[in-house]
Amino acid sequence: MYRLPAEYYDVIVGQGDPLNCAEKPGRAFKELARLLRPGGVMVMAVDNRLQGIYHYFKDGDIHGLEEFLRTGRTRWVTDDESERYALTMFTPGQLRAMCRQQGLEFLGIIGKTVLPLRRFRDLLADPEKRDRLMRMEESLNHEEAMFANAAHLEFAAKKPAES
Repeated sequence: MYRLPAEYYDVIVGQGDPLNCAEKPGRAFKELARLLRPGGVMVMAVDNRLQGIYHYFKDGDIHGLEEFLRTGRTRWVTDDESERYALTMFTPGQLRAMCRQQGLEFLGIIGKTVLPLRRFRDLLADPEKRDRLMRMEESLNHEEAMFANAAHLEFAAKKPAES
């Protein structure tokens, strides 16, 4: 097996929720931290565990909800059963803890998107309304009280520079 050299990258970007799909996301995150140079920055997007609870309520699956809240493990929900796959969803606190465990400085987090724009796409057709909504989104997406509305969380962390 090929192993990338330690402290090789100045920047690591993980969009498309790669940690969610990892069989062992904690181990995957540890490996990413190992690859980051001192002073390097990591920006990652993950699925928001707070959004995952609705599926269990919709199905009335209280046992499944308890297990999901305990582990964060679930299956991607699609109409086509063959397209479902295992994934892990995260909370802001878990992301902070993962960074702390790997010695990374947690720089910040945002919710994407915190306004219910997917449910009201017709509002985005009007350029003036779209611009106003985008300004509102940008002013609110860092407020953790709004994260329950966000499908994704995006966070940044930095490996401390060598002293």
